[in-house]
Formats: sequence, structure tokens, C-alpha cells
Amino acid sequence: KIEQMDAFTLCGVERSFKMDTSTSEIPKFWQEFFEQGMQQKVCPVFGVCFDADATGNFPYLIADFLKPGMTVPEGLVTREVPAHLWARFSCVGPMPGAIQDVTRQVYSEWLPTNGIYEVAQYIEIEMYSDGDTTSPNYYSEVWIPIRKK
Repeated sequence: KIEQMDAFTLCGVERSFKMDTSTSEIPKFWQEFFEQGMQQKVCPVFGVCFDADATGNFPYLIADFLKPGMTVPEGLVTREVPAHLWARFSCVGPMPGAIQDVTRQVYSEWLPTNGIYEVAQYIEIEMYSDGDTTSPNYYSEVWIPIRKK
């Protein structure tokens, strides 16, 4: 699905990761998030990767929308996500494997072959639904900001 979205603000818990270990380390971050009860401070609707720095590290945010007038709970950060045209890819299956597979397909298959769109900015959003994340029917999405080539 291709959808234009206005800018929005996210609020959540952020940690920096190395690209080469992120597929194993980010699931550990999610586990710690729940073990520490952080879901009492922020509903974990999104996992967001932001652009890497010069050392190859990138920030990853477990977050929800910051609602107007909401006070940011202690220990959480906010991040602005600019308005973009987004490619939204459906994902069905248990986490984290299903979302990692869809993300790989987006970058290795869809982006190189779609012929129309390219990445507009490096922000990758994982959207998580309510439900059992271990279920073979669990629903999530991967969002990539795009622009016409």
C-alpha cells in the first residue's frame, strides 16, 4: 500500500545498535523492554530504525505516537518523523523472523525492481498489532518512506 502521511511525533525508549548485530540484538532489546515493564509507560506499537551515524551505529526506538498535550514520561525520548509518501508492506507470521524476512524482501526485491520508487530517507518503521507475536497469523507491517525516481 502506498500512502501519503503527515509528519508525526513518536515517544519511546531508544537504544543504539550496530548494523551487523542488529537482527539478534534488537529482539533482546524488546525482551528487556517487556521484562522491565516499560509497556506501562509507552504502548509498543512501533519499532523504528533511524539513519546510521558515521560509525555504522543506528538508533532504534520502541514507541507509540505522542498524543497532543501528552507529557513525556521520565526516561522516554521523542522523535519527529517528517511527512512522506510511505510504502507499507503487510507481514504475517511470528516475530521477529517474519518482520526480518519482509524487511529483507523490501530491500532486496521490491526496491530494486519496482521501477518507480526509491528510498526518500532512511527511516524504517515496524508497526505491531495487538495479539500473540508468536502466532503464525500475527499481523505487522514494515513502512519505508519513498519518492518517485
